[in-house]
Amino acid sequence: MPLTHERAHTASRYRPLLVTATLAATVDPLHRPLHTAVACTVKRWADQSTAERVGDRRSTARAVGKAALAIRRITTGHPAALHALGGSRASPGVHVADRPAHGSGLAIPRHAAGPDGC
Repeated sequence: MPLTHERAHTASRYRPLLVTATLAATVDPLHRPLHTAVACTVKRWADQSTAERVGDRRSTARAVGKAALAIRRITTGHPAALHALGGSRASPGVHVADRPAHGSGLAIPRHAAGPDGC
């Protein structure tokens, strides 16, 4: 299931959107909330896509959560290792437990799941 999640990231082709948000936040710190919102949305898209493909939201949430915890254990206190894995210090969120908002195809977070607001 984690491979399905990663394939969802690859298939979504969100990279230009994320790069644009990153550049905006780098140039103007007032755009940092935009970067956070885009990063959270990208995570949501991958989580939702995985849940739809697998067909079981609960097991998808469990698998993505276990992977997030494994990454956290590997990278805690090791920024270079975290960067090498393509991550950030923000905790990976598990966003498939909630149902998508009507018509959007995405679940809307009810509360912040990590320090990045995701």
